[in-house]
Amino acid sequence: VAMSAEQMAFLEARKQAQAAAKAAQEAAEKQNTTEELSDASSRRSQDAWKWLEGKGALGQYTVFFHPVSGTVVEVWHGIPASSSREWVDLRGWEARAFKLMQFRAGGAGSFTFQRAQGAQIKYCSALCSMQDEATPFAAETVERLTAGEGKKVDAGIAAGDWGQTAVKEGSVVLQGTVEVRDGPTAVELHLTQHGFVFLSAEPSKCIAVRNGELLPLPRSDAMRMLSE
Repeated sequence: VAMSAEQMAFLEARKQAQAAAKAAQEAAEKQNTTEELSDASSRRSQDAWKWLEGKGALGQYTVFFHPVSGTVVEVWHGIPASSSREWVDLRGWEARAFKLMQFRAGGAGSFTFQRAQGAQIKYCSALCSMQDEATPFAAETVERLTAGEGKKVDAGIAAGDWGQTAVKEGSVVLQGTVEVRDGPTAVELHLTQHGFVFLSAEPSKCIAVRNGELLPLPRSDAMRMLSE
């Protein structure tokens, strides 16, 4: 028996509806899998690091330590609320020296790191310019972490001018904003399962430390590394 045009149209509409429902279900399952993988990756990143807060050469620091690779990251909290002349005089610095150290060592966008125990300590600016340092800025805190102390890394860790840590998309993230020639620019420091990735204010110059190895790379490659 031949089907009428109405019956054929009905069957075709039902077929399309079933295909659309199947596609939606597959997309939802894929999204759930992606979110589960991201959550699992974030947990691995959190478990890979320890942290402590302590005093250092320029005030308060949050220090992160990756026990497996020996990577250390020091984040300066910025100038104390009291700041001004009294804070400088306590250390016997002239105003010019204070301003120089302020520029070199801290605030949102810059940090110091050691890629592995025994490796050269480096200061990294918001524009990813690096300079060798003789010792950690928060040496006592670094020693405590490498000796086995430390707390589990999580969201909400205070880091001064860098704000607070957030857990997202497979890593523990610190975000800051710096003033550059083109205006305010975001910088991001991602603590990952295997090290860290720094997205600087200069797109052509970013860095990553992975399994104790320092990797200079452009932002496009850094972003690709974060998505792996």
